[in-house]
Amino acid sequence: MRRPQSIYAVPLLVFAGMLGLQACGGDDGTAPPPDPPTVVSVTVNATAGSIEVGQSTQFTATVLGDDGSTLTDRTVEWSSSAATVANVSPSGSVVGISEGSATITATVEGVSGSAPIAVVRAAVASVEVTPADPDVELGTTVQLTATVRDARGGALTDRDVTWASGDEAVATVDSDGLVTTLATGDAIITATSEGVDGTTTVNVVPRSVASIEVDPSTADIEVGGTAQITATTKDSDGNVLGGRTVTWTSSDEAVATVSDSGLITGVAAGSATVTATSEGQSAEVAVTVTLVEVGSIEISSEGDATEVEEGGTLQLTAVVKDPEGTVLEGRTVNWSTSDAGVATVNSSGLVTGVASGSVTITAESGGESDTIDLTVANPDFDPISDTDVGGTVDVDDFTVDEGITVTITEDLVINATGDVTINGTLQGNCTEITVNGGGALNLTGTLDNGCSTAGESA
Repeated sequence: MRRPQSIYAVPLLVFAGMLGLQACGGDDGTAPPPDPPTVVSVTVNATAGSIEVGQSTQFTATVLGDDGSTLTDRTVEWSSSAATVANVSPSGSVVGISEGSATITATVEGVSGSAPIAVVRAAVASVEVTPADPDVELGTTVQLTATVRDARGGALTDRDVTWASGDEAVATVDSDGLVTTLATGDAIITATSEGVDGTTTVNVVPRSVASIEVDPSTADIEVGGTAQITATTKDSDGNVLGGRTVTWTSSDEAVATVSDSGLITGVAAGSATVTATSEGQSAEVAVTVTLVEVGSIEISSEGDATEVEEGGTLQLTAVVKDPEGTVLEGRTVNWSTSDAGVATVNSSGLVTGVASGSVTITAESGGESDTIDLTVANPDFDPISDTDVGGTVDVDDFTVDEGITVTITEDLVINATGDVTINGTLQGNCTEITVNGGGALNLTGTLDNGCSTAGESA
């Protein structure tokens, strides 16, 4: 048993000798390097004892060794006692999270140091109100928003804001920033938080026209008649907007005109569209113009004459009236003659005598008509001075004075509208004499056709 002990002792001795040799230096006889300093203290330094929520500050750690030196090559581990109040990064940057206090600790090789930090409420540096200077239509609302910021521009969402209007006659604002417009004009709206103000100017403008309505939307009128149209302007909510300018136009003023007040007047038969326009919005009125019903037509002549000479003319006039007796201007009158061989009439009512005889002239308009009976007389026959006559003679009064002899050269027809008086001699050579009179036949002279009989009618 002793032999094995010696066997293990040698190696131990040899190992011990080797250790001793290493402790004494290297083969070259130089001294071994000293052991690094041991950390004996860590001091935490803060650039600020308090910060605002959201603000950051830098913490540093001073590490001292057992030889009294400052150790700068050691790894520092950072921690916070309340990370929900103040959070610290691996580099020692501390950020305020919420109001409160925390202890920031730096640990180096098991040695720690710490420092307190207080996190306080951030101060309001500015208040921004949006939208900025809006134009708002009268009678509507606009929602304003106030953004409260700290000195670094960060938004502070937990701050109270009070609202006020600089002119409540123009616009009011409630506690939530909702602005209600009351009259046109400008109102300065102020949002205040912790003594700091932000403003915007609300410009209240009249509401724009969203639609326009016309009443009535159709108009059926007669020529010369009128129809009053009313235009109503409304906003997008259907509210009536007063005091807006409306312009009126007609698509065909030859058919219908319209005044600045919307009064339509019929000019001629036909159709037209009247348009009312306000602030870019428009509405139309369909207009139908018809002729006024003709109630009567009356013919008159120059000097109330009923006779026209052969080759002569007589101007007739037709007056067209409605059923109430009002004269209708501009109506078309159609003229006609019962016998164009006796007299003709043109489109303007001018009668021209063609041959002796009777004729009826008719004027028609709108289904109504009137007539006038005319006599066409031979202007060359004068029983007093002429002694030869024949054919048909149309006269007012027919007279052969005493002592005058008139010879009939061919069959004679006398059409007299007045009296027929024979005081002298009216004779023929076996010719037929026919006297048609509208008045009295006065025969005190001689009526002789030169034959055994004479034709006479009255």
